[in-house]
Amino acid sequence: MLATTLGGLLELEQGHAINNPSVVIPRWVALVQLVVIGAVTALSFSFKKRPLNIVDRIALLAFAASIFVGGNEATRQELPLGLIVGGVAC
Repeated sequence: MLATTLGGLLELEQGHAINNPSVVIPRWVALVQLVVIGAVTALSFSFKKRPLNIVDRIALLAFAASIFVGGNEATRQELPLGLIVGGVAC
């Protein structure tokens, strides 16, 4: 999660995907992505302090799936809706 947050910072600064400089990411998309990932990363530290119930596990799976879907270069140009939904679910 921390690596993803760092990746979001780099995307915001550079304005393109980390693994493919030819894919331009608008700054507002990178900012939304960074805010959601940062919030979810902060929330994920509470998972160490308590046992995960079924809702927590589903939310964590949804967030992980949204990162996977967000890795598709075609969908990265759109509003990262899957990432936001996964983050809100956590």
